[in-house]
Amino acid sequence: MKGVFFVKFPLKDENKAHQWLLASKRSDMARETIGRFTCVCSKHFLDGKGPTDKYPDPIPVGASSAELDKYKRTIKRKEPVLRTEEPVKKPRIALSERYALQDHHYGLCTFVKPRQPTNVTMSNAINSTEEESTGAVLMVATTQTAFNTDNTHNSTDGDTPTSVGEDIMVEDLCRAAKVDASTQTDITLENLQRYSNSQLQDHDKLKRAMIVESVTTDDKSCHFYTGMTVAVLMMIFKFLEPKARNMRYWEGDARHTDESIKGTRRGPARKLSNLEEYIMTLVRLRRGFDVQFLSDIFGVSITRVSRLFSTWINLMYHDLKFLIRWAPKDQILKHLPKSFKNYKKTRAIIDCTELFVQKPSLPSSQRITWSSYKHKILVAIAPTGAFTFVSRLFTGSISDKKIVLESGFLDVVEPGDDIMADRGFLIRDLLALRGATLNIPPFSHGKQLSSKGTTKTRRIASVRIHVERAIGRLKNFKLLQSKIPLSLKPLMDPIVVVCAVITNLDKRLVT
Repeated sequence: MKGVFFVKFPLKDENKAHQWLLASKRSDMARETIGRFTCVCSKHFLDGKGPTDKYPDPIPVGASSAELDKYKRTIKRKEPVLRTEEPVKKPRIALSERYALQDHHYGLCTFVKPRQPTNVTMSNAINSTEEESTGAVLMVATTQTAFNTDNTHNSTDGDTPTSVGEDIMVEDLCRAAKVDASTQTDITLENLQRYSNSQLQDHDKLKRAMIVESVTTDDKSCHFYTGMTVAVLMMIFKFLEPKARNMRYWEGDARHTDESIKGTRRGPARKLSNLEEYIMTLVRLRRGFDVQFLSDIFGVSITRVSRLFSTWINLMYHDLKFLIRWAPKDQILKHLPKSFKNYKKTRAIIDCTELFVQKPSLPSSQRITWSSYKHKILVAIAPTGAFTFVSRLFTGSISDKKIVLESGFLDVVEPGDDIMADRGFLIRDLLALRGATLNIPPFSHGKQLSSKGTTKTRRIASVRIHVERAIGRLKNFKLLQSKIPLSLKPLMDPIVVVCAVITNLDKRLVT
């Protein structure tokens, strides 16, 4: 063939000869059988032109098009070039001694030297503005206190701040404009103007203002921290605020008597506003933060966090529990979802869920709490997915039938109601005494279910799953997911009810 030639094996280079041998994929060839007359066809090299400086080795036999493309992209790395002279070290900017403020309007970054704190307010925060050849640069002068630095010494010399021209050099501005954005503090004058002077001068006040702003920024952020939208959050707060102004904070059973509760709220001025206390309580419910973390975030003691949480939980429980009510029949029929078209008489779907608590130290307490459920509560939902009944906490060893009997659920059942439940609720006789019926999947009694029984089981399961979804919404409150501290055991009934109320205020579960 024209243009075809043969290339001898590189016997002097053992590594290269081994690579060629592997590329040939010949089972009858080995290193011992290769001689000086063993050759490779030029067609086995890239472009059919034999070995080149860029592609010195042959292409593996049977290589696919993707492997050929990968082989073509493989370029031999160039040898490193020796430096002929020492590299020039550029001066570095000590960020620990200067504070970077980036102005988004001009795209330049200014550096302000640290000075002794002065009584600078937000109204005179701008010292001066200079015009340079690179454009207008906005110089912002602020105190170290505004940035929460550790150097919070008071100024006593009475000197006025030095001019901007003396503090900032033009070459520093040019270098600062080239600093990577990841090393800059993205704070502008507009960000600082959202906070008052007292908040900027008080570290704890600034942290509280920032967490309140984070919670109330938008509906997505508010739902993440509290489980509600901003509108619902503020609506509930306005409803509770009149009583919150004059409420007495919880200080323990021993300190609260009939005489001590009477009168107006006494004691030192509170650090937190009513809104901040309200948000702190909801954040702990939703995110499950412990008291130490909330103490650091809101700038109050651990004891104060516990007292505020206990007080607000009891307030919300007593004033909001009316939102969990047994739905009237006409309202259920009016808003009946399409999935319940075969179960129009259904008044409620019931189920039990478990809450895990810390292990008690007393053996007697361990015995009554041990079971697969630990602590149980009975819940009932309407066909729309809203909670209509939430029982108190029971020990985990109680049966489903007994919890129905002792929780007071039968007191709200009316004649003609149809209650849907799982197979474990053997309460047909209890409901019959109230004139109600029970709808549960059929039992197999050790035999295979008939086609009719299978169809009924599937239809009931398709609608009974909504109570599991409602319980899942309830368990979105992190405080109910983890092991509940024994210190919160007296508050567990109000906590569960408040979480169920907030869940009812969310968007409709079943449409």
